[in-house]
Amino acid sequence: MFVGENLQTEIVQSGLHGLTYLYTTETCIFAATATHVNVVPNVAEDDAFVRAEKVAKEVLDRLSETPVKGLGFNFGFDVDEPSDELNTLLSTDDRPLQHLGLRTASNSVTRRVNDRDHLIVLSLSLAPGEPVRVDVNHHWDVAGAKRATDILVGNTFLQCRAKSIEIVSALYGVSMEST
Repeated sequence: MFVGENLQTEIVQSGLHGLTYLYTTETCIFAATATHVNVVPNVAEDDAFVRAEKVAKEVLDRLSETPVKGLGFNFGFDVDEPSDELNTLLSTDDRPLQHLGLRTASNSVTRRVNDRDHLIVLSLSLAPGEPVRVDVNHHWDVAGAKRATDILVGNTFLQCRAKSIEIVSALYGVSMEST
C-alpha cells in the first residue's frame, strides 16, 4: 500500500483499544487497532483525500472476509466567527445554573440527517473562549467489506467533504474549510 512512500511507523498504547499501530505518510495516516481501522488525510488537500480513500479501498479489498459493520467519513471545522444562526443555536440561559453555583463547560447540539443511503450526523459544540466546533460524520451501516468497498467508487471522500461544507454553509451561514 505504501510502496515508494516515506513511511513513519509508531505503536501507541491506548486504554480504549489497546495498541494502535500508526503508519504515516505525507498525505495520510493509517491507524489500526484490534477492532478498528482508520485512514485519515494528513492534510486538507484533495490529493490527500483521494489517497486516503485509495488506501481504505486497498485495505477492504485485502480483508474481504473481515466482518466490517460500518464505514464513515468524518470532517471537523472550527468556526472562529460564528454566524447569528450558530450563536442562536448554542446560546443558553445559564442563570439557573449560576444560581446553583454551577457554570456551563460547553454547549452541544446534534442533528441526524438521512441522505439517500447513509446517515449524516452534525455535531456542534461551544466551550467558553473556544471557536465553535462543527463535526460532520457520514456513516453507512454495512454487512461486510464487500459492501464497504462498493461505497468507495472513487472520490467518495471528496464528495462527502463537499457535501459537509455545503450543509454547514446552508444551515449555519458560515463558509469554511475542513481541519
